[in-house]
Amino acid sequence: MRNRRADAYSYSRLYTALNRPQEFIDKYVWGIEPKPTEKMLLGKVCQQAACGEPWKEDLKKYNLRRYEFKIEKFVKALCYPEGTQYEQEYTATIPTGELILAYYDGRFLTGFAENKFGTFWDVKRALTDDQITLYSYLWFLNTGEIPEFVINSGESKTGKNRIFATYQIHDDQINMAKRTQSDFDRLEREFIQPGIKTIKELLGPFSVTI
Repeated sequence: MRNRRADAYSYSRLYTALNRPQEFIDKYVWGIEPKPTEKMLLGKVCQQAACGEPWKEDLKKYNLRRYEFKIEKFVKALCYPEGTQYEQEYTATIPTGELILAYYDGRFLTGFAENKFGTFWDVKRALTDDQITLYSYLWFLNTGEIPEFVINSGESKTGKNRIFATYQIHDDQINMAKRTQSDFDRLEREFIQPGIKTIKELLGPFSVTI
């Protein structure tokens, strides 16, 4: 299970502050968790299954057993480079001094893996998604190297699976370009710094920290 850190900015905190400020206040000031959506619950269960943890009882508890076969199919199709470790917390300090937090679904020697079950990813999303860019950026800040990545995408409606990767796993993958310095510059300018500014403004009247 992932523990919420109070000393770092995560992708979800930045995104929520920028796009759903009232939800951010409810969650991070008053401690009111939003009701989990079906997509969130499916993602949680899929990650449990991907890590080899018990998951079928939770699927039953959430009344989502209709997805059991598709999740099993998704997990069987998962591709990771050799030596991947599951659910790795990762932090880096950006140039302005703030600590940014990532949770890799999987981490291997030269990069990371993310599992996405629900809405099928297309090439455009895999190339531009801010979470993948942020996770790549943190790796770059710590190592000076732009990481490789693997995205395992599964569609909940059809059970189809697709792999986007910069890492050579097998012939069925869709080879992707790594993120670039210009991607990181845009992320800092359009997402990270506006997100941090918004969080500080939202939290300011309450004298609390994230």
